Amino acid sequence: DTFPEGLNSASVKKTVIGVDLGGTNVRAQAFDEAGDAVGAFHANPSRADEGLEATLEAIATTIEQAVTSADRGRPDHVGLAIPGHVDDAHGMVRWAPNFGRTINGVFVSWRDSPVRDGLSRRLGGVPVSMGNDANLAALGEYRYGTGRNSARCLVMITLGTGVGGGIVMRPASLLGKSEGTLVLVGGNGGGAELGHVIVNANGAACNAGTYGAIEAYAQKQAIVDRAVARLLRGRESVVPEMVDGDFSRVTPKIISEACEK
Repeated sequence: DTFPEGLNSASVKKTVIGVDLGGTNVRAQAFDEAGDAVGAFHANPSRADEGLEATLEAIATTIEQAVTSADRGRPDHVGLAIPGHVDDAHGMVRWAPNFGRTINGVFVSWRDSPVRDGLSRRLGGVPVSMGNDANLAALGEYRYGTGRNSARCLVMITLGTGVGGGIVMRPASLLGKSEGTLVLVGGNGGGAELGHVIVNANGAACNAGTYGAIEAYAQKQAIVDRAVARLLRGRESVVPEMVDGDFSRVTPKIISEACEK
C-alpha cells in the first residue's frame, strides 16, 4: 500500500484529501473533519495531454505529497474535482475535452474513462469520490464562502484552462417539492456547463467541438492566442519587452500586468 496501515485509530481524527484536477495543474491538500486545512498545499503539472495513466500518476503523486505533509497517516477519503462530465456512481469520467492524448495527429479526449478505480488502486484502496470541478467549487463557495450556507441561489463561474460553471439552489428558489441544498447537474451531467454556452454561432472553435462558446474566447489559451495575434500584427505593447521577445512565454497574467502599465 502507498500509505501505512494502523494509523487511523480512534485517537486519530479523520482526514480527507481534497484534489482539484485542472488542465494545467493538479492541486491537493489534507483537511480535517471541521474542514480546516492540515499540512501544506501541493501542486504539480496534471499531464493532461499525455493520456489517462499519466494524469492518474500525477494525481496520485500530488495526493501522496499532501498526505505526507499532513502527517496524520492513511487518509479516510479522497474527494476529486474534475473538469468534465463525471459519473460518480460508476467511477467514470464520461467526457473531459481538455484531457486526453494525440493519436495520429488528432487530440482524443477522455470518454468513459475509469478514473476512480485507477486512482484508488494507486492509493492502496483509499475510497475516492468524484464530481465536476465547477459544481464542487460552487458547493464549497456556498458552504464556506459568500453563500454562507443559506443563500437561496448561488451561481459561480470558474476561469482557468477552461471555463466552468456551478449553480447551487435552496428550495426557496424552486417551484415544486424539494429539500436541502441542491446542485444543478442536468439530465446529462452538463446542466451548469456555462463555459459552453454559445454566444456567437459562427465564432471561434472550442475544444468541446462547438463554435462560438464562451470558453472559445475566455479560456487561458484563447486569451493568449488573441493577444499574440495582435502583437504579430504590430500592436504596440510592453508585452514583447516583458517576455524578451519570446511570445511562447505570454500568459494571461503577463497580459493583465501589461494592461496596468
